[in-house]
Amino acid sequence: PFLYCSDIDFDTENSKAIAHVGVVIKCDTVVLYVFYLQKYWEFTDTFLFILRKSYRQVTFLHVYHHSSITFMVRLFLHVYPGGDNCMPVLLNSFVHMLMYTHYLCSILGVKCWWRSILTKLQLIQFVIITIINVLDVIKYENLKLLTYSGGCQEPLWLNWLMIAYMATMILLFSQFYVKRYLYEFDKRVTIRSGSADSKPKSA
Repeated sequence: PFLYCSDIDFDTENSKAIAHVGVVIKCDTVVLYVFYLQKYWEFTDTFLFILRKSYRQVTFLHVYHHSSITFMVRLFLHVYPGGDNCMPVLLNSFVHMLMYTHYLCSILGVKCWWRSILTKLQLIQFVIITIINVLDVIKYENLKLLTYSGGCQEPLWLNWLMIAYMATMILLFSQFYVKRYLYEFDKRVTIRSGSADSKPKSA
């Protein structure tokens, strides 16, 4: 249940090595390690934008998101490789699967129905990840019924760091959503209305 922490076995010498050298021996840690490695692959689209001289796509949001998430995942891999982190990894992987499928379809000239909801899905995942970390803080601070040591294995500072990081993601992606979908939509509607009003009326 969500009131309990998902623990990682650090009792053996082999499992202790997970956080320090990336020796993976558990399924959830394997997932997190692969997730970390593919974050470097995600830099490919940035390099392609630069090679194509499409600098308008290399925005602060784009650079901040890709660089900071790589650092954050590496930090989790070092400190807490698995456990409660598996849900955020699965959520993020699902959203990125849809996003890169959309990119492929765009290259092939195929329209994707989910294009308009990608940013919404990203915002939803950030909110869910925030809730997961808030629950971890509550479990750590108040319930104290969670692991053999009386608290969650994940350090409390890491939960707070993740909450703060998700706040920046929610802010930046919300600004992008408003500018890209709400402001641009209103602008198009205004242009269309102006065009309609400017047409000569028949006698």
